Amino acid sequence: MEDYQYTCVICDDERSVIQELQQTVDWQQLGIRLAGSCDTGQAALQLMVEEKPSLAILDIRMPGLNGLELMAAARRSGLDTDFIILSGYDDFSYAQEAMHYGAKAYLLKPLNTAELSNELLRICAARSQGGPGHSVNPQFQKQLVLQFLKSLINGKMMESSTLDSLLKTYHLPLADAECHVIVLSYDHLQSDFQPETSRCQQLCQFLNQTCIQPRHLFFCNQPHQIAAILNESGEASVQEAQRIQQLLKGQPEPLPLIGIGDNVPTLLQSAYSYSRALTALTYQLYENPSGIYPYNLICTQAPRLALSDIDYLPLVQFIVKRDLSGIKTYCTDFIRSLFYVTMPPPNYVISSVFALYHLIENEFAAYSHDTLNAVTSPEELYQYRSLNQIQDWLIRSFSHLSEYIDAVYGYGSSNYAEERPVQVRDKLIECSQTFIRQHISQPLKIEDIARSVHLSASYFAIYFKNKTGVNLRDYIMQEKMEYARKRLISPDTVITELSYQLGYRDYRSFSRAFKKIHGMTPSDFQAKYRH
Repeated sequence: MEDYQYTCVICDDERSVIQELQQTVDWQQLGIRLAGSCDTGQAALQLMVEEKPSLAILDIRMPGLNGLELMAAARRSGLDTDFIILSGYDDFSYAQEAMHYGAKAYLLKPLNTAELSNELLRICAARSQGGPGHSVNPQFQKQLVLQFLKSLINGKMMESSTLDSLLKTYHLPLADAECHVIVLSYDHLQSDFQPETSRCQQLCQFLNQTCIQPRHLFFCNQPHQIAAILNESGEASVQEAQRIQQLLKGQPEPLPLIGIGDNVPTLLQSAYSYSRALTALTYQLYENPSGIYPYNLICTQAPRLALSDIDYLPLVQFIVKRDLSGIKTYCTDFIRSLFYVTMPPPNYVISSVFALYHLIENEFAAYSHDTLNAVTSPEELYQYRSLNQIQDWLIRSFSHLSEYIDAVYGYGSSNYAEERPVQVRDKLIECSQTFIRQHISQPLKIEDIARSVHLSASYFAIYFKNKTGVNLRDYIMQEKMEYARKRLISPDTVITELSYQLGYRDYRSFSRAFKKIHGMTPSDFQAKYRH
């Protein structure tokens, strides 16, 4: 909001309490501007006289004037401020005296932020109804109603008395009786469908006006989501959802997916129904043609597969050998093995797929000292909403990894001694080869080489192999051994220092690599040119 309906001052001799209040309460959502804060009663009185705030949150014990004395002084100054008292003392006499001076709430420390938000909401709601000196802003009243409904389904409404007061204040068409929550998901319209948009508000208004159910309320909730609270009417909840679909068929947007929560005895328990509706919506993984996902779809049977049960070694062999057919078969069979029931919990399916990915990532890192992030991103997994998309991602990720390993390390092909790079006239290849030669005596990472030609590491490695016919690791090794050959012609070159310079931590590894390319050990080569 750009404008504020209400103002508030905070006074507490503990600076940490003031900071907590400033940071944890959604003041903007409530239409409240924080006019200032202070840590003494005298400073608070001066601030209140200057600002004439709608609300004041006061500690009952402060230097100068305590909270009760400050309230009395404010009343004598003619201030029409609503007070919330904070206290570390659970003493009825304190609370009784605070109420005598017009305190609207008496809250105990340590502070419960949800409880405070509820009290602020209730006080703002009462002020929004008008009265002497109180102007009514319809826009802020709508915002307060929305804040109330969000608090209700997210389990932040603490007491039935507060709930009853707000239902009466706003004249909402709901009863504190048996109800359930329905969620309309518009995730497929992410670019232009937000709770703050007028279109979302128009749809809610349309549904509130046309829905036949007598006690219901639709409202814009999270991004791409409309929620509805419906008191029980005797109609089956699936039939309600079908009727909502019929009402929305004439709208320009595609039909939303609908999740239905369980019936609960009271409005205060609607948070449970809401969470169940969200869980039911995850079953869109199985692509129900109706687009309706009731709570009775939710699987309650424990899964059978544990992380230790995943035999991933065959998949490792398929990846290393670049057996793309084997990778596809393994991934398809793995997905099929997760179906211990007709529709297992989607979070179990996704977490199992991620677990397999993580096992392969660890195996890959063990022998390559690299990560899979250069090849594929596991975050992509959570973007997919259907089982086919997840299975395709799994096959595609491991196939791409297999091609990357072959392109960089050549585990799926013959030794470099049997491969010779094809001379190609390709600007990217030439630039990358120049970069390699210029940095051959420095630690070389594939990411750095790829960055020099403005490509991703995985794409570059595969591109290099396809263009030259040689995997990148063997090409780099050949360039290192050519650099070593030129250096060893000089009798002054110390072999162990040269070995370390080229990234080898021991002489034997360097000697084997040199002999593989040049047919003799470094020391024999140097001795040959010394005479």
